[in-house]
Amino acid sequence: MTEQDNVLNNLVRVGKVYAIDDENRKARVRFEDKDLTSAWLYVPKCHPFIHVVDHGRANQKTEVGYGPDAHTHDVVVKPWMPNIGDSALCLFLPAFNADGYILGVY
Repeated sequence: MTEQDNVLNNLVRVGKVYAIDDENRKARVRFEDKDLTSAWLYVPKCHPFIHVVDHGRANQKTEVGYGPDAHTHDVVVKPWMPNIGDSALCLFLPAFNADGYILGVY
């Protein structure tokens, strides 16, 4: 296998999320097939898609329950982050010790 083949084979990897850092939007992934744990990988910020109905209120709320037990909660939207144990699809830049990214989980 040539060096170029080795680089291409390591561009995309699948592993399990091992640790997360919500504040810095990074996570570490364990690759069992290589007995290797990644450095901190970037988690791209994706815009959440939530349908919000404007009822003329200043603050958006979501309704919970029915009848006399119905009540509301504030709608809180946070950017997506993977959970520990998720299977993650990762992309690495083709350079030695280059940065990597978590593209998504399944």
